[in-house]
Amino acid sequence: MFARIVRSWMIFKNSLSVLKRNKKLLVFPLLSAGFVIMIALLIFSGIFAVVVANPQLVEKMGKTARASQQQTAFSKVFASNPDAPQTVERSGQVGEPSDTQQYALLAGKLVVLFIAYFISVFLATFFNVAFYSEIIHGLNSEPVSLMRGFKFAFAKRGSIAMWALLGATVGMALKALEERFGWLGRLVIRFIGLAWNVVTVFAVPVIICEEDSFNPIKNVKKSATVIKNTWGESLVGFLGISALSGLLIIPIILLTVILAIAAGMLVNVVLAIVIGVLGVIAMIVVTILLDVAQKIYIASLYLYATTGFLNAAYDQELMQNPWKVKR
Repeated sequence: MFARIVRSWMIFKNSLSVLKRNKKLLVFPLLSAGFVIMIALLIFSGIFAVVVANPQLVEKMGKTARASQQQTAFSKVFASNPDAPQTVERSGQVGEPSDTQQYALLAGKLVVLFIAYFISVFLATFFNVAFYSEIIHGLNSEPVSLMRGFKFAFAKRGSIAMWALLGATVGMALKALEERFGWLGRLVIRFIGLAWNVVTVFAVPVIICEEDSFNPIKNVKKSATVIKNTWGESLVGFLGISALSGLLIIPIILLTVILAIAAGMLVNVVLAIVIGVLGVIAMIVVTILLDVAQKIYIASLYLYATTGFLNAAYDQELMQNPWKVKR
């Protein structure tokens, strides 16, 4: 464990040296976070506007959902006791939705959920393509350009949309599996998620570096092939700098809580609030630095595996053992 921590620290420090030479890279995660917050606010404001403008529609949807739940409860009772007198005819239950209404409600939920998955994956991938493309330029000692990165991502919008379509489909399938099979589904999803995270770790670099990246299945296969050809098959997870996350974040949390409580008791509440805000800012800064360092390292691994290029910030040992190996 100690060796993992030391190794993660070396990767983090060396990745920050790349970031130090290309400070513009920090703008990408900030723009990404700001854009996501703006989109979320627009979505929630739109939902709020619909609720305010159409209270009858919302009430009707609520009645339909409650009636559907009530019907499910009745069905369970009758299923557990088939001899029970069924005095209420299904067609005569007050407020009970028809089969068509139930299917429409379910279809609406699935469509909304799928659209949400698609938009979130598309936006995340779009910003990552812009970000990784400029990381690769920086690793090759070229100047970083925000405009060039976003222009490149826009040019790859078709590939990004297809990747988002695959990601949304996988996300919906895993959610359905979890809901249908309970704890067993969650266990299966855990293993599937680990495998998915391994084989897709180079998905974004593949979209960037491959001219024919429109087919997302081919991108997954290409990412898996790069991993297999360079590091083998007995891999169960990507290590990167994961060992550092808790070591850097937890002390900030503890220190913030202790200082805020002490300030609140000995000085005043205002100082405690200021300390709390500074602690939150510190956690956000560290989280962003960890994320940027991880992406720089992943881009370096991909270049090393596909072209043999090794940036001066890293050595062979850091390139050779980035994975958790099955024992």
